[in-house]
Amino acid sequence: MPAPYLPSVVPFFVWTTHTSTDDQAERANYGWVQVLSERQQWALVAGVAGTLGAFAVRSGLEMAWKAAVGNDPPRNPAARDVPWRHAIAWTVATGVLIGLGRLLAERAAAGAWDRYQGRRGSDSAP
Repeated sequence: MPAPYLPSVVPFFVWTTHTSTDDQAERANYGWVQVLSERQQWALVAGVAGTLGAFAVRSGLEMAWKAAVGNDPPRNPAARDVPWRHAIAWTVATGVLIGLGRLLAERAAAGAWDRYQGRRGSDSAP
């Protein structure tokens, strides 16, 4: 049985190790989580941030559509029963606003990531 181990936590509960490779090889047999590289951690953080940003914008956009038009937004803008003006307006609005929401969320995540990594200035997220 290996000695007790106290890992340090990095974003999203990824365990890191600060021990020798022999000790790491032994832990692999006990089901320890493999360490993610900094680039992989950033990809995970950026992906989650972008997805949450897009979801938040889409929810807000659906509420705004209901308030402005009076009915639900089209589920399939290409359907024949959807008027052209609604199909075009919904497609443009979702494309532009969801893209902006993802951009803003990923930029905010990059700033938080840089602060977490102790970087400043031009040294940005990987």
